[in-house]
Amino acid sequence: MSDPVKDKDKLYRLIIGQLQFDGYIQVSKNLAQQARPSQGATPSDQLMKIFQAGLQTIELESSPEEKTKLHTADDADGLDLESDLVGGVLSPDPSLYETCYVTAHKGACRAAAWTKDGSYVATGSVDSSIKILDVERMVAKASLPMDMGNQSDASAAVDHPVIRTLYDHLEEVTSLAFHPFEQKLISGSKDYTIKIFDWSRSSAKKAQHTIQEVEWIRCLSLHPSGDWLVVGTQHPTIRFYDLHTTSCFTSPVQRDHHRGPITTIQHSTDAKMFCSSSKDGTIKLWDGVSHRCVATWERAHEGKWFLYLFFYKHGAIISS
Repeated sequence: MSDPVKDKDKLYRLIIGQLQFDGYIQVSKNLAQQARPSQGATPSDQLMKIFQAGLQTIELESSPEEKTKLHTADDADGLDLESDLVGGVLSPDPSLYETCYVTAHKGACRAAAWTKDGSYVATGSVDSSIKILDVERMVAKASLPMDMGNQSDASAAVDHPVIRTLYDHLEEVTSLAFHPFEQKLISGSKDYTIKIFDWSRSSAKKAQHTIQEVEWIRCLSLHPSGDWLVVGTQHPTIRFYDLHTTSCFTSPVQRDHHRGPITTIQHSTDAKMFCSSSKDGTIKLWDGVSHRCVATWERAHEGKWFLYLFFYKHGAIISS
């Protein structure tokens, strides 16, 4: 059961954010002074989206015809979740995307990761730093009119999107992964270390835990449960780490391993398996429980190595 006090606090923040989004800055300030929400609100049209979704639900429930459609069993086959999307890709054309917000490291950005709900994004750089950005604040910054950019009202209404800057690596950050349930960020670097940051604290700068490796880290993938970390390094052997104890495990079977540096690792969404690729040109499929290799595709791209692997259609297909 939800907490009504927290729900009401969130409602006030949504109202204040909607007022700011619509340009009623002074009204939102007056309401904030009266309601005193626990956190600052940023301009957002989330309240309008919730309102529109609620209207659609009410209209659907009040329509007898729609009720009949929802509960009829005429279509015995139902929805085929394994079929391709009707009409092809639903994403907008790349030419329609616009730059929302720009932040800069002192060096090239080599790694990025999103939280599970898409609320935050982390970037890692050659300069060894990591930045965590609030997506809602980025959108709010982009929504401000150009002539309001230097006004005190605008700066007070929108907080800076970069909420954390982490400094604990000595070399280039090569890979990042957010914990699925906790406010933890895991990073790999060319300094031969894996760092675990607790970014729930605003003062966080250094890692909570450090794992020392024998080669520089090229890639990593966090198990969907958040308990296991699979790491690929410049060495051909894939490492499995228990994040509760930081104990390391590897497959005892020699033929399970790659013959070159690991280039990418990716878990399936159901965590039953994960795949890996290497500079030796092979793709390997691993059991997500026993951590044993169950299939190998030699010379997957005519012997050339590649950087990306993705599970598609509930883990039935691997795209590379």
